[in-house]
Amino acid sequence: MKKILISMVAALALLPVFTSCSNDDDNKPEKTAAQSVEANYVGGTYANCKYFQNYQPTENDTVFVKATQTADVATLSYTSATWGEFTFEAVKVTKQNDGSFTLAGEGKTLMPSMKGEPKEYAATFEGTVNDGKLVATFDVPAVMGGTTVLFNPADFKEVFEAAQNKDK
Repeated sequence: MKKILISMVAALALLPVFTSCSNDDDNKPEKTAAQSVEANYVGGTYANCKYFQNYQPTENDTVFVKATQTADVATLSYTSATWGEFTFEAVKVTKQNDGSFTLAGEGKTLMPSMKGEPKEYAATFEGTVNDGKLVATFDVPAVMGGTTVLFNPADFKEVFEAAQNKDK
């Protein structure tokens, strides 16, 4: 009986040794929504407004998304030779049930003007990140009856090719 009791005590003493070993990844905190979409997204853009459609299709534009200290907030910037500099300081990032993320925010753009000096306008941003790809719109209501710059629209390749062939 004494041997059984000693064996049980020894087994209990060794139990923490076996249970304390775990994968270090188990202790890593889960990424926040904003951290999950933090990246530089490269894609094509074009603009629509009251006066024109599919204007200035451009390849290889980049949108920069950076997580903030707040779990569901990121900053976003996009600079275009045609459309100016867009900045959004508080883009709300929401994880969807399907694993995608929606982004939305208000900010500003410094757009080139006909007089040469850039002019500041209010702008809004909406987008979706799915499988590492951003599809988004930048809306500037005060320019040309409302201007929308589309980033990575589904028909970009078609619009871009049509613009290239128009010049031939």
